[in-house]
Amino acid sequence: MKRILVDALSITFIHCILLLLFSFVLYSQDVHAGWLFGPDNFEECIGKYQKQAASEMAARAIHMACDKKFVQKVDKRYADCVLEHVGNTRSDLGVRAIVGACSNLYISNEDIEYSRCILKNMPGVEVDIAARSIAASCRR
Repeated sequence: MKRILVDALSITFIHCILLLLFSFVLYSQDVHAGWLFGPDNFEECIGKYQKQAASEMAARAIHMACDKKFVQKVDKRYADCVLEHVGNTRSDLGVRAIVGACSNLYISNEDIEYSRCILKNMPGVEVDIAARSIAASCRR
């Protein structure tokens, strides 16, 4: 009987903590649009992701993904994939490989294993020779 009472109190305590955390997130003055669930429109998308762009090619890919997601309202999973993986990639070949991998996974459904390998290993690549090496390794 004592154990059941302790278990019931533990569950009630956990529920109270979760309710308190949820209330804090919901009513906090620091919460702004897009903070919890990502950007809600094109401007917020650009504002959030362009700061991460490590190259002109990455900035173009981010702009294109934000446009597809919020202006054209097509290919949301593809756009999310690009936005998640391309930001800190300096290599133009790396950016192109990431954009292609996202397209393969979410638009054409081709080269799935290769594309997963690219998305796992290509983000953050700084030079084209490294991007070529990673792409060749993923092709094997």
